[in-house]
Amino acid sequence: METSDLQAELERRAALDQEARRAVDGWSGDPRTELWDVVNEVDADNTRWLLKVVTEHGWPRMSDVGEEAATNAWLLAQHADKQPEDQLLFHRLMAAATEASEAPSRLFAYLEDRVRTNAGPVD
Repeated sequence: METSDLQAELERRAALDQEARRAVDGWSGDPRTELWDVVNEVDADNTRWLLKVVTEHGWPRMSDVGEEAATNAWLLAQHADKQPEDQLLFHRLMAAATEASEAPSRLFAYLEDRVRTNAGPVD
């Protein structure tokens, strides 16, 4: 995948992610449940796509795709809660990119928190 194609697709998917979540704001009751079903579908599709990208190309690095696209990759990883194994892989890959100053460290901290929260209490 060309860098510009990857940047554009990350931007498109991040926009869809946020659009689906904004639709839920302000709703309560049954319509909200249906809207969350849409959010979950968007998340599942984005997770499958990001998994394919990182499997084929590695984590989107800021020096390759720019900070905005790298931020969008984080957003998709952050919302991969329903696929915890995939989210753990994203976490591991983003950790390495963060260590190399190729991913925003502030955002990695959010993903770290999300992964730990999803793992549950430590015995």
